[in-house]
Amino acid sequence: MGLVSDEVSEMADSKSAAHELLAQEILKEFKGKITGDNADCIVGENPENRYFVGKLLPISDSQTASWGSDAFIESIGADFYLSQDEIGSAQLTVFPQGDFYYRVYPTLEQQRSFVLRKANELFGAEFGTFDELAARFQATPADFSKVREKLVPVYKKVQLHKNGFSLLFDLNNLLEDHPQYGYADAKHTQNQHLERYLDELQTQILEDAFCYTYEIYEKTTIRDLLSEEAYRRFIRNSAKRDAAPIRQNWNVYVDITVKQLRDKYFVSVALVNSSQVHSNGVTHKSNKKSDDKPTVETLFNSGMKIQLRGASFLPIELDFFADDYKYNSCQQAVGNNCSIIYDAESNSIVTNHLPLFVQKRLVTNDQLAVSFQ
Repeated sequence: MGLVSDEVSEMADSKSAAHELLAQEILKEFKGKITGDNADCIVGENPENRYFVGKLLPISDSQTASWGSDAFIESIGADFYLSQDEIGSAQLTVFPQGDFYYRVYPTLEQQRSFVLRKANELFGAEFGTFDELAARFQATPADFSKVREKLVPVYKKVQLHKNGFSLLFDLNNLLEDHPQYGYADAKHTQNQHLERYLDELQTQILEDAFCYTYEIYEKTTIRDLLSEEAYRRFIRNSAKRDAAPIRQNWNVYVDITVKQLRDKYFVSVALVNSSQVHSNGVTHKSNKKSDDKPTVETLFNSGMKIQLRGASFLPIELDFFADDYKYNSCQQAVGNNCSIIYDAESNSIVTNHLPLFVQKRLVTNDQLAVSFQ
């Protein structure tokens, strides 16, 4: 009986582990779909219309927008306390996180797929491949005079956190002019480093051969897509080169406030999207952001890791919990427009847009110390 019982126990443990792995994969896929974490390229759609969790809107959008949610979030952050004795040695290393998208010209295959789908809608799904469509076009070109489509919008992702970029703030230096109050705003030296980092990303984007440098309003025909050479000629001849080249209008910064409250200091750290919108592209009919925007200023999948050195996070007691609350009612920080995860090993906090609650599965105990008849 003991051997059988052990086998049953091992099977139960294996089943539980399998359930946990499956749940983690489902959560990962779900998170990717609503934040954009699992997508490097978007075809045919503005990412602002696809992803809704974790995005920070540019300030001008949040002040004037007439679409979407009533809550226009342009910053996330964390509040915490430090002791008065440790404020002199406290240093914050802030790792900004987030995804920006920039527009690119579609590849030949991407534009062909788009035109093929439109042609099938027009003719009633006749063509299985673009080659079939092209062969029919070359035989009777007059029949396809109405098959003309604008370039399908395509957006590529760049990540702020890909290279582990970080900013270092000495809190004691922020209090140099006034011991009771200090701050770091967009003009702080560390935020100037962040601005240069964004400029470097812009330079890398301009090196992308498909970067959407000049706007194109003309529509492609089947003839324009018969070869790579014909497609490149269309882009070259249609690009509005008399206008200024398109650049990304991205700007983010870390805002820090330090205040003395009796025998401790209150510290607030925020990641702010201060990008300026140059092309709002609002479609009034649908009240949604246009899928055909040349630039996107929204920061997606936003977040921060804040590592503290030379000090400890003072526990914050959440006194609104009942006395019999079974978990610890203290935590190291409180999130603003997000939740917070604390890592004791690295003495750091990480913002999180999708807090998880894990309900453990209840199973019977087959390893009892007593036996029954």
